[in-house]
Amino acid sequence: MEQGQVTRLAVVRHVVIPRLFPVLEMSRGLYAGGVSEHDEPEQAPPWRLDGGAPVAWVWPAGHRPALWVLIDGRWVYAPVRARHSYSDGRCAYHVDVTMPGETSAVHRAYWWPQKDRLRVSHGSDVKPSTGDMPMVTGEMPAGPRTGRLR
Repeated sequence: MEQGQVTRLAVVRHVVIPRLFPVLEMSRGLYAGGVSEHDEPEQAPPWRLDGGAPVAWVWPAGHRPALWVLIDGRWVYAPVRARHSYSDGRCAYHVDVTMPGETSAVHRAYWWPQKDRLRVSHGSDVKPSTGDMPMVTGEMPAGPRTGRLR
């Protein structure tokens, strides 16, 4: 195999494949542990059944807390989608963040705390809910009421 072929193969494996198939690459562990094109805080990998399910805390839209995330030397605003609390005391915040130079938000899960990498921007005015909601547990929501409609 020639040098040019090896270089092209490396570019395809590390640049093209992750962009076309991010879920496949995450399952193979290339993103687990915070591998990224950006200098950002340590990412929490997706939880696995063998490690025990965390308690998921979620906030309603419009009432979410937010963090400041240090990415590439800049503090970026990141609304919190959920907090995962593990039985061993670890905690991960799931946020939506727009990377510097990008125009759309991406989802990230960051371990908390990370001194000098994550800061609280603001809290929420409502208490979070746990996984007892149908949209979180995967149960079907209740159907329409059977009484007379007005």
